[in-house]
Amino acid sequence: NMPDAHAPEQWEEIYDDLSKPLLVDIGCAKGRWIEHMAAETSVRLELGGKTFNYCGVEIYGPIVEMANARRVGGASAQGNLHYVHANIITSLKSLEL
Repeated sequence: NMPDAHAPEQWEEIYDDLSKPLLVDIGCAKGRWIEHMAAETSVRLELGGKTFNYCGVEIYGPIVEMANARRVGGASAQGNLHYVHANIITSLKSLEL
């Protein structure tokens, strides 16, 4: 299920702090790696003294739906992680990352 060009996300409704740098995981699959990074359980990334927001981009829609459901329903839901269903080749500019 190839996604059409992606409409811009409402980033201000997704992330708690838009001033943080953004780490994008292109082809994130189920999103476990980026979920682990966002939880800062073993590594804490910083740039200019700020931690990151994380965005997983995946072309396969059902996986993205599952990852976002896990993120929202999880006990450790944070305002620094989101998954997007998009074809990065056709949607990078329209995502307005």
